[in-house]
Amino acid sequence: MKRTATVIFVSLFLLALVAGVSGAPGSYDLTGRKPITIIFATPNGANNIESVYAQKWMELVGKLSNGLIRFDYSNGGALGSYAELLEGVQYGVYHMTITDVSYIQSYVPESVILSLPALFDDYTHAEKVFSGEVGKWYSDLVASKTNLQLLNYYFCGFRYVCSKKPIQTLADCKGVLIRSPQIKVYTDLLGLMGFSYVTMAWSEAYTAMSTGVINAVEVPLQNIYEAGFYDLAKNITGTRHLLSVNNIVANKNFWAGVPAVYRQIMADALKQTTDDEHQAIAATEANYLTKLKEKGVTYYEFPAASRKELTQRFTTYWNAQVASLGPVGTTYLNKIIDLK
Repeated sequence: MKRTATVIFVSLFLLALVAGVSGAPGSYDLTGRKPITIIFATPNGANNIESVYAQKWMELVGKLSNGLIRFDYSNGGALGSYAELLEGVQYGVYHMTITDVSYIQSYVPESVILSLPALFDDYTHAEKVFSGEVGKWYSDLVASKTNLQLLNYYFCGFRYVCSKKPIQTLADCKGVLIRSPQIKVYTDLLGLMGFSYVTMAWSEAYTAMSTGVINAVEVPLQNIYEAGFYDLAKNITGTRHLLSVNNIVANKNFWAGVPAVYRQIMADALKQTTDDEHQAIAATEANYLTKLKEKGVTYYEFPAASRKELTQRFTTYWNAQVASLGPVGTTYLNKIIDLK
């Protein structure tokens, strides 16, 4: 009888422990807490995978906080572009946004290390990098240099080229006028690939292509599909030249002022939903490619010779970029390469 009672007690203890770790409703002490509203403005389309999982995160946060944490949420760039919203969070106009790591380079030059072209082999490699020492180093670095607090890393997909003319080899890139974000790493990499480029906000790209200002874009497949570029250009090339990594980022002063229990709820919910997003991204990418083919798009893969030449060009670029950052650049680039 004693043994049975002990087993029951241990089982109940373990169940309670698991409930506390997983952030089950009721496992947080919310006694006397007042509601808060978080202004969360993003540039991302509602159907993009990072937006879908941000929505799941907000819903889980609402559940775990018994509705005490609320979001004043807008997406699709209704309140500004990536650069404008990131600046707004930096200066406290908004509490949170979703941004791309490469946009943070304007504030933290070391961001280029995580934005280098052809750096990540696959999602497994990226998971090792961002969930380990490198990801923590970068988050801490951003917090030390800015008024920004990185909360997670979304994998939004490898970037592909959608073009009016077929691009089947690296040589075919020459002379194609492509849209680029106004970020040096993008203009550098597109130049290395042989493209001519025009810098503009993503929100302007569809009109620019429809009027002939540009004749190609390079973004994850989800963006090509959701923005309807398959109506303007019927060729997609699997260059996979860059992994798009987005973050939910908070104003650091605001985040520090949020009650600790609320920060814990949001962190626990974000860990769960971000892990789910990482599990879903490869299948999501494959599904978008299928849907694009159903829209009449022709898909091309670079031949081995083009991939080899591109890797050589990008490797030279890596070395030049990290050299400008001093020893820290070389150290963390090597750490990323060692995780391949």
